[in-house]
Amino acid sequence: MEGNVSHASDPSVSKTFLTNCSDLRENGYVVLKGHTCKIVAIRKFHSPAKYGTPKVHLVGIEVFTGETLEDIFQAGRLIEVPSVNIKEYQLLKIFEDGHCTVKEGAGEIRTELSLVNGREGEQIREIYEKGGELLVTVLSTMNKEIIVGYKNLTTEKMLMGCGTEGLQ
Repeated sequence: MEGNVSHASDPSVSKTFLTNCSDLRENGYVVLKGHTCKIVAIRKFHSPAKYGTPKVHLVGIEVFTGETLEDIFQAGRLIEVPSVNIKEYQLLKIFEDGHCTVKEGAGEIRTELSLVNGREGEQIREIYEKGGELLVTVLSTMNKEIIVGYKNLTTEKMLMGCGTEGLQ
């Protein structure tokens, strides 16, 4: 999927910071083996030795490829955490290769973003192909960007109009 990832031009997107490994939580983000991952499991344990140092086993899903990565760290160790930025854009077009044209709130058009592989990307494509109006969620981190989620505006508009006819 690396080929489908846009490279962000904003240098502030690439920043990381250090945090104590034992402070990490599931659904947060961490850098595992040089990759930005969403944490899906954390297990704290002591090593088998009588006075072993507490350890933390982290399992994460790489946000751009979907690959599962894991690693073990000492509980008190400082670990790299990526700065993650989330923005929403109006989806204008999806091309055959998964690249998309989106519009920012200020009207700027962007064409270099791609859909994430997997179920979420398939759902976005399916709703779009049925004529749905979508806001897509773009995750930016470590100089890369990708569309990772959506809000179906067509469904919301239908729900907002539902049952209001007789309220006058």
